Amino acid sequence: MSDKPVVSIGMPLYNAASFVGEAIESLLNQTFSNFELLIADNCSTDNTVEVCRRFAATDRRIRIIERETNRGAIDNFNFVFSETSGKYFKWAAFDDVCAPTYLEKCVDVLDFDPTIGWCHCRSDLIDENGDSWLEKLERDDPLVESAKDGSRWWKGHPRKHFNASSPARRFEGVLLGTTWSVDSYGVIRRSLLEKTRMIVPLYGAEKVLMAEMSLYARSAWLNDMLFSQRVHAEASGNLTGRKQKRRFATAGRRSPFFSTRLSLLQSHAWSVMRSKLSFGDKAMCLGVIARYVLQPRKWISAIADVFSISRGNGGRQMIERASQNGAVESEGRQ
Repeated sequence: MSDKPVVSIGMPLYNAASFVGEAIESLLNQTFSNFELLIADNCSTDNTVEVCRRFAATDRRIRIIERETNRGAIDNFNFVFSETSGKYFKWAAFDDVCAPTYLEKCVDVLDFDPTIGWCHCRSDLIDENGDSWLEKLERDDPLVESAKDGSRWWKGHPRKHFNASSPARRFEGVLLGTTWSVDSYGVIRRSLLEKTRMIVPLYGAEKVLMAEMSLYARSAWLNDMLFSQRVHAEASGNLTGRKQKRRFATAGRRSPFFSTRLSLLQSHAWSVMRSKLSFGDKAMCLGVIARYVLQPRKWISAIADVFSISRGNGGRQMIERASQNGAVESEGRQ
């Protein structure tokens, strides 16, 4: 491996001992080996650091930073980027799994076409045992699409217009498309991330980042299923109350004015206005935001957020539906 890795992987952690070993193993088993793995622990109270040290002792690509203060997940996500230097960057969650050829195939795409800003692939949602949630949901579940041949896949991916030449079309594909921003765990050009504000201090802000990146570059999606995101009862994406979300995102240090969803909307608008797009492209992007605002269900969600009555995202609701179908034993989720 050269002195400067081609890919930097940042893994921000907090109390991740349950799945982090499997996540690290999936990265160390990559066929593309020229990468560094920076692990930043956010003052875990379990044995997360001890698990990570066992891997670091046998692989020099791993570096561990134990942070002195827990400033929340978003600060830690941005921190791992600032502490790395690779041409390409990837965030890695403690509970996700990459297939062995994931990095190799993504890097090949980015190396071949410099106009592609980031690359990801078809992705699955798995449970705590590594089994696909597709097998546990009814065929007509709102998160699933099916073909006549019996094949099934998660709705909304790849994103619409991800490869469009128009920034406004790409922006539309993020803002009006799926809420599952799985491509935030893709392989991203460092030069593209440096143009953005990174992840703003709001729960759910990964979608703001993906939308902002779409203003500057096209993305690529591999047809191969090479990535699995774990959905389980303790996953951060299943938090519901405002206090819980704020504690996770910023360790309770910052509170959005009135509503997180409205603050996210404001962030989208600011991303457009601060960009160097033409006046016409900015106007079209603001039009996309207007269409987003005019969706009644978004206002219902915003009101629910204000009064802390949100039921959570699709992951939590998926677990509930699967439980109702008898596919998951509720006592195993306590």
